[in-house]
Amino acid sequence: MKLFLIRHGQSKGNIKSGFMSGRTDPEGLTEKGKIQVIRTSYELRKEQIDQILVSPVTRAKETALIFHHYFPDAVIKTAKWLTELHHGMLEGFYWWEKIHKISPEYRKHREDYGTPYPGGGESMQMMFERISNGMENLIKHADQNAKIVLISHQAPITALRYFLIYGGFEKLTTDKKKKKFMQYLHDVKLPNGGFVTVTCNGKILQTLDEVSHVEPVQERKGNIEFYAKGLLDVDAVEGIRKVTASNHAVYYIRNSGDHLLKILHTEDSKSVKRHVAVYQYLREHGRSAPNIVFHDSTHEFYKNDVLIQDYIEGTEQETCLHDHPQQAKNVLRYIYDELHAIHQIPTTDVQEFWTPPVTKQFQSWKPFMLYNINLTLHMAQDTVFDQKTERRIFQALGCLKDYIREGAYARVPIHGDVAPGNIILSHGKTTCKLVRIIDYEWTRIGDRLWDLAYYWGWLERNNFSVALVWRAILNEHLSKKEQKALEWFRVLFHVWTVRDMFEYEGDSIRQERGKKSKEILERES
Repeated sequence: MKLFLIRHGQSKGNIKSGFMSGRTDPEGLTEKGKIQVIRTSYELRKEQIDQILVSPVTRAKETALIFHHYFPDAVIKTAKWLTELHHGMLEGFYWWEKIHKISPEYRKHREDYGTPYPGGGESMQMMFERISNGMENLIKHADQNAKIVLISHQAPITALRYFLIYGGFEKLTTDKKKKKFMQYLHDVKLPNGGFVTVTCNGKILQTLDEVSHVEPVQERKGNIEFYAKGLLDVDAVEGIRKVTASNHAVYYIRNSGDHLLKILHTEDSKSVKRHVAVYQYLREHGRSAPNIVFHDSTHEFYKNDVLIQDYIEGTEQETCLHDHPQQAKNVLRYIYDELHAIHQIPTTDVQEFWTPPVTKQFQSWKPFMLYNINLTLHMAQDTVFDQKTERRIFQALGCLKDYIREGAYARVPIHGDVAPGNIILSHGKTTCKLVRIIDYEWTRIGDRLWDLAYYWGWLERNNFSVALVWRAILNEHLSKKEQKALEWFRVLFHVWTVRDMFEYEGDSIRQERGKKSKEILERES
């Protein structure tokens, strides 16, 4: 017979220092606890589990339900003998809340084998007797070729291990043996989600191996689906890899209500939390941002943070504008209005988290822009452009440097990366509408003209006639002074894109974009 002794995942009671969860704690698992169970299930994924015996306590039952997603053919049974140690009057309280009601006599003998918890609780002797009897019954009646999972709690699992190695409660015939058992309970601890694999022939122990630490899982499609199935509480999912400009692993998760799963290839968890805070703020204030369903920062399954957000089916902007060119102005107005609403957010509301994932020095708009203008100018000197184009670039970026140094612009929250791929449109038979702007990863406090020029540059590369419509909309809303600065930002966008082409020589997407931006600049010159 092969047994897997599994401690439930981290519970909400586990993270309350001094709290006595006992049997009555109704709160269940934390998010970390759920991930721990998924990770344990992954370790056992090749096993043919026949039966899952589980403690009747909430945190153990939740563990079993997640586990059952991966072993649907296994029979789940509640086993009362696997329940948590009964903590008597302390159950559901912090121990210091009840300590004044506990007699000095109990405190004197509380570590004795036969001393029960006050108020109708169990002693270690009582707990070991039920564990021993339960195991005796299991060994007697179970198929000796069966593979059985036992999901329980710290003390019962340690008692199970003692039973398998040294025998049951009837063996504890002397004070010395009882103290040995109590010391074993004290010393042998299994972490949340940890498990012990046991093989035995009847009551004869053959092997006992503890697994309390596992390495992060590889980012393969099958593993993505495995992870999503347990986390989204579904029996089957399909993961479809999405190609994006970022280096994150992005998957569309189908058959589970439609989600987008991102494994974020960044070591900076603080930056990820900032990203989540941006989305939460936008949704709370009526903006069309994604809803973050789950943020896994535990690194229990993958070595990086994971975001799961709702997914809205949309259409490529290029398709909409090609099929309904007469709708271009309306679509672009929707986009302008949404960006304008973002730019109207009070900086005092968001300044703590509306920052990009860069060093503190470059979170501020002025040094960030001046640094990149200088870097872009340096690249432009290396005979990349013809002389006429180069002169025009130096003139525009020189003006932009002066403009930014003067700081004569309003610093507002901006998106920072308004690319068509971050704009989701609904594509109807006769009309298209903006559904959502996504990927606020590069949000910062800066000049709103950067967002408008950034989008303008993208449009020029994809559809020049539509870019002219966007420019006309901007001319309606911007002053003459702003229009001049907008043009300087637009030149920076295109030259910066050419710079990227040289900095990322192996990136075919950046190569194509750089070539188009270079053509636009040289054609105008």
